[in-house]
Amino acid sequence: MEESLKRHGIAGQVQGYGAHFGLFFAPSERRIQSFQDLWLVDRGAGYEFVARMLDAGVRITSRASFFLSTAHTSSDIEDAAEAADAILAEMAQHQYAAAQ
Repeated sequence: MEESLKRHGIAGQVQGYGAHFGLFFAPSERRIQSFQDLWLVDRGAGYEFVARMLDAGVRITSRASFFLSTAHTSSDIEDAAEAADAILAEMAQHQYAAAQ
């Protein structure tokens, strides 16, 4: 996910541990660590990403959190990663691209 963000020039960061992680559309140079840091997050981009993931058949939480379990196959994970990459590529062509 982090590679996709970088490749498409989107300001974002992935945080979490192991099978639970989330995507924040926020500058990567300042980690989201407190309630105040949430003001840095582009919620509109997050909502757009979640909606597009659902349209692609991948269910994540409304806060763009991912949960992996032993029920997920390697194919499920690859499909989700490919969907996320394609969506981030589309978003990069619009207003969510990071200023370079």
